Amino acid sequence: MNFAGKAALITGGAQGIGRAYANALLDIGMKVCICDILEEKALDFIENLPETQKSNAIFQKCDVTLFADLKNAFDRVKSEFGRLDIVINNAGVFCEQNYMKEIEINFIAVIQGTLLAFEHMSVNKGGHGGYVINTASGAGYFI
Repeated sequence: MNFAGKAALITGGAQGIGRAYANALLDIGMKVCICDILEEKALDFIENLPETQKSNAIFQKCDVTLFADLKNAFDRVKSEFGRLDIVINNAGVFCEQNYMKEIEINFIAVIQGTLLAFEHMSVNKGGHGGYVINTASGAGYFI
């Protein structure tokens, strides 16, 4: 499959596994939207990319627990890149003190991200098809 020119949205893309996904996709010629609440880390990541990759990466501040933020991120990818081919629901936390926040981020946001991916990538709705990758890790962001 030729990935050049195709576009991906990655939640939790500013650091860790999400950042590794972004690097890997940029390396094979994809365009990437890094969605995260960690604006400084994301912008620093993009700033330090090789010059040939900087134009293929954008940042969208996104709290995945807010549906409007998530929807705005999907809409931005379509407006900036003209398409969406891969969605990686990667944002995650571990929070013993606030299990509801953990459920909102690790479960509900993944469902909402997947449904938005279907809406934006569905061939029946003008999309090109695509892939949804949902990740989970014991190395999630601790809050």
